[in-house]
Amino acid sequence: MSWTKITKNNYKEGTPYGNYVDYSIFSKFISENNIVSYREEIGCGTTFLKFFQNGGRSCGKEHIAIKDIYGFPFIDHYMFYKTSDGEVIFTSQPHANKEKIIYNFNLCFAKDFEIRVYESSNGWYCPGEVTLFTVRLKKKGGNL
Repeated sequence: MSWTKITKNNYKEGTPYGNYVDYSIFSKFISENNIVSYREEIGCGTTFLKFFQNGGRSCGKEHIAIKDIYGFPFIDHYMFYKTSDGEVIFTSQPHANKEKIIYNFNLCFAKDFEIRVYESSNGWYCPGEVTLFTVRLKKKGGNL
């Protein structure tokens, strides 16, 4: 599995949720975060942490459904994105409130990653009904 470049002609494919998507919100997210490509799974031969540390590289073509193996209960309507600087950003838009998302993030990923939880109106999948959050690798020397 490889990264798919986002272009003017295919950017809607970077969020495969059809009629439930507000593409103007998605387009704004792409622009504000300098997103250039996307992929849905990490592939085999790596871990969640290594995937981020290696700029989104993995071995093999087999898909690994992260919501099935990482035990983070609020992974839903998710995607990996890569910025023009090569940073990997994981997004998820679950039907959960901010407090539950942060609690579960702290249990599973707080050591190596940083989370940003947005207002529900900023999620492009069913705006106002889900809570968008992003996960990034912690930068050395401090927060994002």
